[in-house]
Amino acid sequence: MADVIPFTCWRPSKEYAAQVAAAPYDTFSREEAAREIAQHPLSFLRIDKSAALFGAEVDEYDPRVYARARKELDNWYEQEIMTPCDPALTPAYYLYRLTQGSHQQTGLIACASVADYQQGIIKRHENTRAKKEADRVEHIKALEAHTGPVLLTYPSDQKLDALLKELTQERPVSQQPAVQVSTKEESAVQAPFQEQQEQVAQASSQEQPAQRALPLYDFVAPDGVRHEFWRVDDAEATRQIQACFADISTLYVADGHHRAAAAARIAKLYQEQQCDGLQEAQYFLVALFGSDELQVLDYNRVISDRAGHTSEELLKAIEAVVDIEAQGDQPYRPSQRGELSMYLEGTWYKLKVREATRPTDAVDGLDVALLHDGILAPLLQVLDPRSDARISYVGGARGLTELAERADESSGVAFALYPCSLAELFAVANEDRLMPPKSTWFEPKPRSGLAIHRIAHRIASA
Repeated sequence: MADVIPFTCWRPSKEYAAQVAAAPYDTFSREEAAREIAQHPLSFLRIDKSAALFGAEVDEYDPRVYARARKELDNWYEQEIMTPCDPALTPAYYLYRLTQGSHQQTGLIACASVADYQQGIIKRHENTRAKKEADRVEHIKALEAHTGPVLLTYPSDQKLDALLKELTQERPVSQQPAVQVSTKEESAVQAPFQEQQEQVAQASSQEQPAQRALPLYDFVAPDGVRHEFWRVDDAEATRQIQACFADISTLYVADGHHRAAAAARIAKLYQEQQCDGLQEAQYFLVALFGSDELQVLDYNRVISDRAGHTSEELLKAIEAVVDIEAQGDQPYRPSQRGELSMYLEGTWYKLKVREATRPTDAVDGLDVALLHDGILAPLLQVLDPRSDARISYVGGARGLTELAERADESSGVAFALYPCSLAELFAVANEDRLMPPKSTWFEPKPRSGLAIHRIAHRIASA
């Protein structure tokens, strides 16, 4: 029985939404975030990754970083860039649709229960790193808000998924288009998005029935992903949504393990100190999508050296573990479970797992585990993939060419995997076990900054 509730949402004023919305903070390096902010000055990265506003001489975990994030957010409140969705602060659910090419996913923005997370109703599948978890704790403490939604999923529920989609089509028309530019200054910042947004608005007017509710937001981000966002105003629809989740026994963290763990620590801290906002702190911001809605991409690896092996020695050693076939100099993408690809010195190879040797264990039988146990650890001496500085992870959205470029830069080797399935994720989590790090990459990713869950007043340092 999942406790998923409506919440009082603070969000960007509609004319700022496209400028504010940003991909999750942890998909950017500090340098990448700084470039993004320079290009898009109102990017939510100013708040979610405020270390990018400092020079390299300031550590990314310096207390000044969190104080700056708070200052930036306070400025947005004062300038009404970020405002309450409802002046009466009435809690509500929000519908969120992302469209990338032919893929479309519709889900819900809400708050989930910390108690559910602690009791295993919300299951995780990855460990967290202490430093990254502490970073999000300090961030939430400083801002007194959950700013980036934790991505949750569940085995698709036909009734719930149909309800969410229906609500985007049959709500009374009560909102105005989100794409407005009212000043010269805003126009200058908005210009890169404006042509795409006008096309979206034109398509909407031509293709959608007149009774379709206009979303609070409807914009196309620079990466081509369309974002639509609605408020659920209807009391009966709100009751139905909450009832549907009450019938779902388990939710799963798909992405955002550090944010979820940090939320649990904040809840404990508020409880211990009996702070204002104690009740709000028992819930955290989430984006929920049924498993049939989500798209899982590959999450790949680059090793910066060959652990002393020549190319010939490494190929011979790998041949003892898997079947291997050269594919030439063009990127080769695995086409099914049990297939991997490797890039080494200008050549791509297809690696085929010998199924007779695959363990039946839910974790050990994963392709990513077979890669680690059969090749990375024994041959390339990557013993701890969480801490070894020689391994880097590249999400599937970045493409295979980047793998080759990184491997060539360091005279290393790269591996691409077939995407892990949600069925595999559920199987591991249901056993209360953990997948190897960086096993799943979800795309498109919900944007941060479109909704904030505010908690309360300042609390003492932990």
